[in-house]
Amino acid sequence: MEAAADERAPDGPSQRGRSRSWPALAVAVPLMAAVGLLIAGFTQMAQQPSREIAHTYDSVFPLCVITDPDTAAISGMAVRNDGTWVVNDRNAILYRLNSSCKVTEEVNLSTRLEELDVTVDDIEDLASGPDGLLWLADTGGNTKPRDSVQLIGWRDDLTPLRIAELTYPEGTHDVEAVAIDMMERAVLVTKRSSSEPTRVYRTPLPVAAAAAQE
Repeated sequence: MEAAADERAPDGPSQRGRSRSWPALAVAVPLMAAVGLLIAGFTQMAQQPSREIAHTYDSVFPLCVITDPDTAAISGMAVRNDGTWVVNDRNAILYRLNSSCKVTEEVNLSTRLEELDVTVDDIEDLASGPDGLLWLADTGGNTKPRDSVQLIGWRDDLTPLRIAELTYPEGTHDVEAVAIDMMERAVLVTKRSSSEPTRVYRTPLPVAAAAAQE
């Protein structure tokens, strides 16, 4: 399936106490199965001779406690150079945390997405790309497995939103884990069920590259 770019109406980020309007970009991207590639990699690793592992870290310890009631349903966390960001399940609001896990910034994308006629169904993860974009993964299918999903890319209030619509090559799936690799391709991992094994999908191109910034 070929990718098709689609320009959407302008919108703006909504933060605590202010809002601005900026254009958004949308692109439909096909997904390719990467299961065979990953299994081959795991098999090759398993055949390597065993070696002693040097332990360089002590046991993990509590860093801080997130107590803000607005973050009661965190489903994704990503770290980039300006701090740690989290997102709740089923809404498009980003929260930035400081080193004490206190919320220092809130970015509400709900109004922007509504004005773009983009409906968010079930946000399950948050991923940070090497280009600085944070991708909200609207990929969940707990109640209704989906044959297409979307990733919502946000960097800051000066950068247009990016909406990447992804379509599976076959069937419907429930994805609860998403990552962006070093080539800026999206990697999606399906949730295992009694009838389906875990599957790994990857976009053939950088998820943000098919639509140029305006």
